[in-house]
Amino acid sequence: MTNLTNLRKDSGGFLLDPSDWCLPLAEMIAKEFDDELTKEHWVVIYYIRENFDLHQKKIQQLNEKDS
Repeated sequence: MTNLTNLRKDSGGFLLDPSDWCLPLAEMIAKEFDDELTKEHWVVIYYIRENFDLHQKKIQQLNEKDS
């Protein structure tokens, strides 16, 4: 599991290593904004994660072809 206290982020607060993302991290970020994640939030979060994973795999495949 990712150590939630030592995450590397850029100046905008985005994770430098996307593999650091996990469900507890989403909950921790929501708490930073004094918010609680609802079912609707999770639907959007899962949709975005699935698309990221899909496109990340395609990018990796293209990079492997170029190597």
